Amino acid sequence: MFAAQRRQVFDLPPPPKPYFTEYLVESLLCGGCGEVTCGQAPDGAAGRLQYGPGAKARMVYLRGAQYLPFGRATHADFATLRSYLSTATKHGQDLLDVLTALFTTCPWLPPDPAANPS
Repeated sequence: MFAAQRRQVFDLPPPPKPYFTEYLVESLLCGGCGEVTCGQAPDGAAGRLQYGPGAKARMVYLRGAQYLPFGRATHADFATLRSYLSTATKHGQDLLDVLTALFTTCPWLPPDPAANPS
């Protein structure tokens, strides 16, 4: 052999898909006395829709360690927006209305299961 050269290519795997955990907090009506007893949401799930600690950590990393401006950090976290829109679609919402509300007034939230028990 006359000569040999090494060629290396470094690459990153695709980012993992976000996963969702849904908790159902029930309110039950006592048939005897008529009192309503409400369940408690687990720690870390106080709101009806929120980011988990992993998503928050990612945004802090992109902003703090990588010095990305808010706009670029938002683009880097586009998977979160896609999952939000997927949830809205699953609940029969019009995507344009959901996006308009997200960027102008207040974000769309999934219906509260306690408000309409099945």
